[in-house]
Amino acid sequence: MNKFNFNKVLLNFKNVDLSLDMANTAKNEFMSNFKSQSFGGKAWRPRKDTKNTRNLLVKSGKLRRDVSNSVSTGHKNNNLSYTLVVENDYAGYNNDGTDRMPQRQFVGMTPELNKKLLLKISQKMNKIWTP
Repeated sequence: MNKFNFNKVLLNFKNVDLSLDMANTAKNEFMSNFKSQSFGGKAWRPRKDTKNTRNLLVKSGKLRRDVSNSVSTGHKNNNLSYTLVVENDYAGYNNDGTDRMPQRQFVGMTPELNKKLLLKISQKMNKIWTP
Protein backbone atom coordinates (compact mmCIF):
# COMPACT_ATOMS: atom_id res chain seq x y z
CA MET A 1 0.00 0.00 0.00
CA ASN A 2 1.30 3.46 -0.92
CA LYS A 3 1.17 5.27 2.43
CA PHE A 4 1.43 8.72 0.90
CA ASN A 5 -0.66 8.03 -2.20
CA PHE A 6 1.75 9.97 -4.41
CA ASN A 7 -0.43 9.43 -7.49
CA LYS A 8 -3.21 11.38 -5.78
CA VAL A 9 -0.75 14.05 -4.59
CA LEU A 10 0.60 14.40 -8.12
CA LEU A 11 -2.93 14.72 -9.53
CA ASN A 12 -3.79 17.33 -6.86
CA PHE A 13 -0.61 19.24 -7.70
CA LYS A 14 -1.41 19.26 -11.42
CA ASN A 15 -4.85 20.68 -10.59
CA VAL A 16 -3.55 23.52 -8.42
CA ASP A 17 -4.44 26.90 -9.89
CA LEU A 18 -2.79 29.75 -8.03
CA SER A 19 -3.18 32.43 -10.68
CA LEU A 20 -6.59 33.83 -9.76
CA ASP A 21 -5.98 33.62 -5.99
CA MET A 22 -2.69 35.46 -6.30
CA ALA A 23 -4.16 38.05 -8.67
CA ASN A 24 -6.97 38.79 -6.23
CA THR A 25 -4.53 38.97 -3.32
CA ALA A 26 -2.44 41.52 -5.21
CA LYS A 27 -5.50 43.51 -6.31
CA ASN A 28 -6.79 43.67 -2.73
CA GLU A 29 -3.40 44.94 -1.57
CA PHE A 30 -3.41 47.62 -4.28
CA MET A 31 -6.93 48.65 -3.30
CA SER A 32 -5.86 49.03 0.33
CA ASN A 33 -3.20 51.51 -0.84
CA PHE A 34 -5.98 53.87 -1.91
CA LYS A 35 -7.56 53.65 1.55
CA SER A 36 -4.28 54.20 3.41
CA GLN A 37 -3.02 56.74 0.83
CA SER A 38 0.37 55.08 0.96
CA PHE A 39 2.53 52.42 -0.67
CA GLY A 40 4.78 50.03 1.19
CA GLY A 41 4.25 51.95 4.43
CA LYS A 42 5.30 55.27 2.89
CA ALA A 43 2.56 57.92 2.80
CA TRP A 44 1.84 59.72 -0.45
CA ARG A 45 2.94 63.35 -0.56
CA PRO A 46 0.04 65.62 0.43
CA ARG A 47 -1.44 68.30 -1.77
CA LYS A 48 -0.04 71.80 -1.48
CA ASP A 49 -3.59 73.00 -0.86
CA THR A 50 -4.03 71.76 2.72
CA LYS A 51 -7.68 72.88 2.78
CA ASN A 52 -8.59 70.07 0.41
CA THR A 53 -9.29 67.01 2.56
CA ARG A 54 -10.44 64.55 -0.11
CA ASN A 55 -8.29 61.52 -0.85
CA LEU A 56 -5.21 62.27 -2.92
CA LEU A 57 -6.01 60.11 -5.94
CA VAL A 58 -9.78 60.30 -5.72
CA LYS A 59 -11.50 62.85 -7.88
CA SER A 60 -13.96 60.72 -9.82
CA GLY A 61 -12.96 57.34 -8.37
CA LYS A 62 -12.26 56.01 -11.87
CA LEU A 63 -8.68 54.95 -11.15
CA ARG A 64 -9.70 53.07 -8.01
CA ARG A 65 -12.52 51.34 -9.91
CA ASP A 66 -10.12 50.44 -12.72
CA VAL A 67 -7.74 48.85 -10.19
CA SER A 68 -10.71 47.06 -8.64
CA ASN A 69 -11.52 45.64 -12.10
CA SER A 70 -7.90 44.73 -12.87
CA VAL A 71 -8.50 41.01 -12.35
CA SER A 72 -11.55 40.87 -14.61
CA THR A 73 -9.71 42.85 -17.32
CA GLY A 74 -6.52 40.82 -16.85
CA HIS A 75 -5.17 37.74 -18.56
CA LYS A 76 -4.64 34.24 -17.20
CA ASN A 77 -1.27 33.10 -18.55
CA ASN A 78 -1.23 29.67 -16.88
CA ASN A 79 -2.05 28.11 -13.49
CA LEU A 80 0.76 30.04 -11.83
CA SER A 81 0.56 33.38 -13.63
CA TYR A 82 -2.07 36.06 -14.11
CA THR A 83 -1.48 39.53 -15.53
CA LEU A 84 -3.52 42.28 -13.89
CA VAL A 85 -4.55 45.03 -16.31
CA VAL A 86 -5.45 48.53 -15.13
CA GLU A 87 -7.17 50.06 -18.14
CA ASN A 88 -6.61 53.71 -17.31
CA ASP A 89 -4.67 56.31 -19.30
CA TYR A 90 -3.27 58.12 -16.26
CA ALA A 91 -2.55 55.17 -13.95
CA GLY A 92 1.12 55.11 -14.94
CA TYR A 93 1.56 58.83 -14.32
CA ASN A 94 0.27 58.45 -10.77
CA ASN A 95 2.12 55.22 -10.08
CA ASP A 96 5.46 56.43 -11.44
CA GLY A 97 5.21 60.22 -11.05
CA THR A 98 6.31 62.81 -13.59
CA ASP A 99 8.38 65.98 -13.58
CA ARG A 100 5.28 67.93 -12.59
CA MET A 101 3.41 65.31 -10.57
CA PRO A 102 4.64 63.59 -7.41
CA GLN A 103 4.69 59.82 -7.41
CA ARG A 104 1.70 58.28 -5.68
CA GLN A 105 2.46 54.62 -6.25
CA PHE A 106 -0.39 52.22 -5.64
CA VAL A 107 0.72 49.15 -7.66
CA GLY A 108 3.91 47.16 -7.18
CA MET A 109 5.63 44.53 -5.09
CA THR A 110 6.22 45.18 -1.40
CA PRO A 111 7.50 42.93 1.41
CA GLU A 112 3.96 42.85 2.85
CA LEU A 113 2.42 41.76 -0.47
CA ASN A 114 5.16 39.15 -0.86
CA LYS A 115 4.24 37.71 2.57
CA LYS A 116 0.56 37.56 1.61
CA LEU A 117 1.35 35.84 -1.69
CA LEU A 118 3.64 33.30 -0.01
CA LEU A 119 0.90 32.55 2.54
CA LYS A 120 -1.60 32.01 -0.29
CA ILE A 121 0.84 29.66 -2.05
CA SER A 122 1.46 27.75 1.18
CA GLN A 123 -2.28 27.35 1.81
CA LYS A 124 -2.85 26.00 -1.71
CA MET A 125 0.17 23.67 -1.58
CA ASN A 126 -0.94 22.22 1.75
CA LYS A 127 -4.18 21.14 0.09
CA ILE A 128 -2.39 18.85 -2.35
CA TRP A 129 -1.72 16.43 0.49
CA THR A 130 -5.41 15.96 1.35
CA PRO A 131 -6.98 12.76 0.09
